[in-house]
Amino acid sequence: MGGLSKKAYQFTKLIKSSNRPSLILDGGSLLFKSNSVQNKLANQSEITAKGIIKAYNLIGYDAVGVSRRDLAAGLDFLLKIKEKSKFTWLSANIINKSNGHSLFKPTISRNIGDIKVGVVGLTNQLPANSKLLDKDTEIKPWRDALPAIINELTRDHDFIILLTSLSAGECRKIAEVYPGINLIIHAKDSDVGQLPINLTETTTMVGTGKKGKYIGMMDIKWYPGSTWQAANHELLTTKRRERDRLNRQLALLKDRPGRNNYQKVQSRLITIENTIEKMELAREPSAKNAALKSSYKNRFIAMGKSMPDHAAVLEVVKETKRLINRLNSKPTITAQNSTLTNKGFTGWQTCRKCHSDQANNWQKSRHASSFQTLIKKNQQFNSDCLPCHVTRFDKRDPATAIGMPSDLQMVGCENCHGPGASHSANPISHKTTPVTAKTCLNCHIPDHDESFNFVRDLKKLNCIL
Repeated sequence: MGGLSKKAYQFTKLIKSSNRPSLILDGGSLLFKSNSVQNKLANQSEITAKGIIKAYNLIGYDAVGVSRRDLAAGLDFLLKIKEKSKFTWLSANIINKSNGHSLFKPTISRNIGDIKVGVVGLTNQLPANSKLLDKDTEIKPWRDALPAIINELTRDHDFIILLTSLSAGECRKIAEVYPGINLIIHAKDSDVGQLPINLTETTTMVGTGKKGKYIGMMDIKWYPGSTWQAANHELLTTKRRERDRLNRQLALLKDRPGRNNYQKVQSRLITIENTIEKMELAREPSAKNAALKSSYKNRFIAMGKSMPDHAAVLEVVKETKRLINRLNSKPTITAQNSTLTNKGFTGWQTCRKCHSDQANNWQKSRHASSFQTLIKKNQQFNSDCLPCHVTRFDKRDPATAIGMPSDLQMVGCENCHGPGASHSANPISHKTTPVTAKTCLNCHIPDHDESFNFVRDLKKLNCIL
């Protein structure tokens, strides 16, 4: 939730600085981090979801698409939280089997200046064995749900927007079948934003990526009945900047150990370069391009730590974290987790017996006081924060970090070198795990450490064996 207050500030600033009417929309996958909620984290996840709703109400969203990730705590929870939402949850294909009615509003209409805009939501399918819906509810395929709705929207509206978390391939098929849809806002299951891409002459798709790392702003100039301009200067400029950023990223990866992302970045760069080439060719004058066409300017704004906060939304974030910490501090939870086996972890005191110099250096680092950092912020029971502030945790079950034994309440030796019990019993036969950039990137991701540099920061730590 950390970026919500910064997101709110940016929206407020953008709306005030613009002289045009606007819509604030979200494709979906808003409430939860995964498609299902662990039982032991259900209460914490629901507290977080309620905090997100309060923040979105303050920001002033118009509509959010329902995705299967928003159903992770079950349909009943989402229906209850819908009643507390000042914006509209949209889904045209979550249907009551008995009467055929939608459980959520399928569409909304808004007048944006002289343009009448229709917004529709589509939900992606749940796995066949899912129990998140009751027996009287189904998610219809888009081919069954859309025909009547799109016919009505195209008859009464100048511009149609689809909010969905369906795959990019399905979005392309929808665009081909329903040319009346002009914009698809895609809830991507990726950290990386989707730059606008023209799926057809009349349909463009865009998405900002998950986790709220970016907000997207699209300034649209629309002529009813027209088609999208094949390429425009603003979009081409954005693509070129993306190419430059990827080139810089590749240069950094070449000089750093653990080049796991090198091939992925290189592949993305090749795709961007091919796209730029096609866009530059499309800008060549022709009789077809001479006709009047609609256009857009798009940009993404990254949510950096140094950005200002929206005061009211920041208070919602703080209160949500306080509620989570209070929930997880209950004796039943801490007692249960403190009795868990250490799975081969011994704590830094054992390491110190043979590696006193390294332990002394480590004690001067921020790793040694990482758990105290949470205590100062009253977040020592928050399982969203704990995994990167204690020694032993299970990524698949972050709740096990609550009530950690005191010898493991810090980022200790075994975070980097692996469980030490076998090594301490027989150092010759059982070596510790080598430290790589991948080790550090479990926690030192851009969200937590915007300036992380493996080689430089490893030298600063100064405790390597």
